[in-house]
Amino acid sequence: MNLCVLQMYMVVIPMKKVIAGALHRGWVSMRGAILGNDDLTMLAECERGEDLAKAHYAKALEQNLPLNVHDIVKRQYAGVLSNHAEIRSLRYRYRSNN
Repeated sequence: MNLCVLQMYMVVIPMKKVIAGALHRGWVSMRGAILGNDDLTMLAECERGEDLAKAHYAKALEQNLPLNVHDIVKRQYAGVLSNHAEIRSLRYRYRSNN
């Protein structure tokens, strides 16, 4: 998010969500190191992370945000949806090829 705009409107991202995202990225890394970087497992974990991001962005868009902040969140949400579709597509392709 454009942090300057968010700070200007005093939009605060709860620390527990920031920490949760960092923990998930760490978990994916650790899981890959321990169990091997199985492509299907890694793609499934990435998709799970994108599912969470989709839910958080959808919830944010339901809030009464200032128009310029809403536009930023909406653009980022579109990127999250695109990333999710790409990861899902990769997972389906990988599964059908193996």
